[in-house]
Order: sequence, then C-alpha cells, then structure tokens
Amino acid sequence: KAGDPKAEVTVEAELPDPNDLPSSWAQEQVDAAIRSGLVPEDLQTGYQNNITREEFCRLMVMLVEKKTGMSVSVYATVKGKTITDPFTDTDNADILTAHALGIVNGTSETTFNPTGSITRQEAASMLSRTAQVLDMTTGKGQSFNDAEDIASWAKEGVAFTSGLTDPTTGSAVMGGTGNGNFSPLDFYTREQARRMEEESGYRFMEDAGRGWRRVVPSPQPQRIVELPAIRRMVQSGLLVIAVGGGGIPVVEGADGLQGIDAVID
Repeated sequence: KAGDPKAEVTVEAELPDPNDLPSSWAQEQVDAAIRSGLVPEDLQTGYQNNITREEFCRLMVMLVEKKTGMSVSVYATVKGKTITDPFTDTDNADILTAHALGIVNGTSETTFNPTGSITRQEAASMLSRTAQVLDMTTGKGQSFNDAEDIASWAKEGVAFTSGLTDPTTGSAVMGGTGNGNFSPLDFYTREQARRMEEESGYRFMEDAGRGWRRVVPSPQPQRIVELPAIRRMVQSGLLVIAVGGGGIPVVEGADGLQGIDAVID
C-alpha cells in the first residue's frame, strides 16, 4: 500500500541474453574495437553467432578506413582499383569495394552469398588479403597439428595471420584453438572477428546434427580432362589409379582450365 514502509515490492528485471555478451576471453578486445570505432552499432550484439560474409566484409572495410584515414572507395581509387557490380545477390557497397580490393571473392562469378557463414580458414584468407592491401608484413606462421585439414588455397592466409602479432599483447592475430590445432573448418563468430580486428562466402546446411557445413553444386561431368593420358598408360600395360574421390571439377575458360566451387559425386 502507498505509504506503508512494510509493503513488499516486486521488481522484474530483464536479464541480458548471454548471446549478446562477449565471452570473457574476448571482452577486452571487443571493448577496445568498439572504442576504436571498428564495430558498426548493429553488430555490437549476438557475439556468439556465426559471422556472415557480408558482416565480415563490413568489419574489414572499417579496418581499412581506420588504418588509412580515408574512405575505402577513395583508397580503392588510390590503389588503382575499379569498383564493379558483378553479383546478382547483393549490391552492398562494402562487399563490392572489398571485392575490388581483392579482399573477398564471390562464390561464383555472379554470386556472393552475403548471408553465408565463414569458416576460420576463410576468415584467415580474408584477413590476410586485408593486411596485404594495407601493406602490412608478418613473421613466420605457426605450425598446427591439423595442417593437413587446411585447404591449399587457405594455407598462405593461415600462415600470414598466425604469424601476424598484436603489438600490445604479442599474441597472434589469429592463433590456434587449442591442442596445437587451427580448426580450419570451424565457423567464425562475431566476437572472434571483433578480437581479431582489434589485434590486427557460401551456402551452409546443417549436417545431421553435427554442425553446419558448406555445400556446393554437384554438376554432371562432361568429360575427364586427363583421359588421353590415362588411355595411353593403360594401353602401355600400366595399372592406372585415377579420378580418386570423383576428381577435381574444372571449367574451360579463355585462359585455360580453372577450378570451380563444386564436387563430382
């Protein structure tokens, strides 16, 4: 009752969603990244979520602008890059500029998949290209027990980012995940991106409750490129082992054969 000192008052407090708070190991770097103006306001939440390809582009663009002191479009011009719009699934300015600078690639010649998650090895490659755009150098990369799981196209990026150190803490910009592993296929979260940014593209489907995996097209093969060589060896009496695992998909372009994001079943 009003005026009754013994009256009980119930106050309902809405607790923050744990997903909206950084983990303890990332708190300091996340706070520093926000103070430095490296994190858009709409990305200052959902830290446990997997970061998307578009969100990562936005962070890389903000990093370039912070380091150079100029807009990324102006910096692209300074670098002699032309910004084009090759994608049918996005016209995001940050994505197009990052693509022009060579920081990111599309999932095909005409698609980017802006809402797709990125793996650690993909993040390492993007960060490596960003650092090189900024003319940054790195020391010798770390060795990882699961190095054989790192894709050939990502090895350079992983070596670069694991050899790039934070001048304040001395720790690697992108180190291992524990037990000497890099875990290249693990997904990258927003808080990991914030931490990495301060220290320094794809479709996914759930795989039988074991996590999320990138999926790519499975086209009908038109021919086996090495068939003439295989035929000659067979005719010479050799035992030939070829097309293991379905083979490596390529397409024939103006400059010869080029690998594509696909799988031969």
